[in-house]
Amino acid sequence: MPTFQPTKEQIDRLNFQANQPLLITDADEVLLHFVAGLEQFLSEKGLWLNLTSYHLAGNIKKQGSNEDFPHADIADLVAEFFAQGVSDLQPVKGAADSLRHLSRRLQIVVLTNLPTEHQLDRQQHLALHGMPYPVIINEGSKGQAIRYLAEKVQAPIFFLDDAPQHLASAKECLAECICIHFVADKRLSQLTEIPPNIDHKAESWSDIMQVITDHLDKITP
Repeated sequence: MPTFQPTKEQIDRLNFQANQPLLITDADEVLLHFVAGLEQFLSEKGLWLNLTSYHLAGNIKKQGSNEDFPHADIADLVAEFFAQGVSDLQPVKGAADSLRHLSRRLQIVVLTNLPTEHQLDRQQHLALHGMPYPVIINEGSKGQAIRYLAEKVQAPIFFLDDAPQHLASAKECLAECICIHFVADKRLSQLTEIPPNIDHKAESWSDIMQVITDHLDKITP
């Protein structure tokens, strides 16, 4: 069962400006192209990804036979992918430039569900691609982490993620959080239900920039 304590400890080690807005962003399919990287990894394993839903189970197939990859082995396969490919994922177009511009007006942290042992690799990889922001490793739903992060600032909180369950969790735990749904891979985006109660659905980093800038302008013209 996921425990919040390791995430809390990571947050407590960071310094925040109490009166400055905070952007909390996911990494995979928001800052980095997770699906494209996974497809390359699977290809090298004699497998392929059949994007018919937002789930891996039932969608990873063996090349040639199209037989399902065993569901019980998917967790190990994903762990191997992270071990080999976490530092090979390509950045999403516009992410680094947009965050650099936004960082003049708000604080930025990356909240990602990733094995803890890859935290430094992910932080270094993001920095290499112009995104040198603190990386917080989380397990399970992200709402509790977002609520705790909100205790560190007395200013608006923005949350950006591709996964509907995390956006729903954010709203449940912090109703005033400004939630933005974005999926970089267009194929995956078409398969994703737009989460209820989100504030915005973005199609690009240009959209994200506009949404956040409009909100910030209302606060500090």
